[in-house]
Amino acid sequence: MSLEKRNRLCVNSFPRTGNTYLQQSIELFIKKNNLNHISFNSHTHDHLLLLNNNVGQVTVLRNPMDTITSLILMFINPNNSVDEIFKELDYLIDEELKLYMLFLSNINDYDYLAVLKFDDLINSNINDIIYKIFNYLNIDINTEPILITENDINQNINNNIKKHNGNLYALNYPKDKNLIPERGLIMQKIKVSRYFNDAIKIYNNKSTNLNNLLF
Repeated sequence: MSLEKRNRLCVNSFPRTGNTYLQQSIELFIKKNNLNHISFNSHTHDHLLLLNNNVGQVTVLRNPMDTITSLILMFINPNNSVDEIFKELDYLIDEELKLYMLFLSNINDYDYLAVLKFDDLINSNINDIIYKIFNYLNIDINTEPILITENDINQNINNNIKKHNGNLYALNYPKDKNLIPERGLIMQKIKVSRYFNDAIKIYNNKSTNLNNLLF
């Protein structure tokens, strides 16, 4: 737990790990409780190493198979057809796995960094998660905070969709079910990538051995 008082929080995770969902939930919590805090997000591994006394960070760990599968599916959009993406699939997978390992290699036992596993993010109460993050990073919270609800989160998602004229590809939300058939092929390709086993090893190490894991 950090001893340094903070009022700024950066949600900084590899893409497709729940980064946007977590940051927007924290922002909703801050607004609902009229807290004088600032939250923002990032996907930059270098930022994990930038120690600023009044900025805390939280990162989400997700296993490489699901992370890279979701990331490749995100590339399939109205401007990039399935065929165009699949021509470069092996190259894309290798490059993203290398970036994934680089990002995770910078996640360590820093007192300004709280670490959350993706499964805990989606299976735990979001208010409990936010409380744990604020408590670990020594960010002030009301004694009896106003909790955010699932309806609050869904309304926030809908508002953001409207801001982007209904374009889900501009946001990091799930895509149409018609992409599911491609998922199996992508996962097969990931499994045989020369970088996959190393990515699994670093994920297993970080998700079990860090002292700053919240769960």
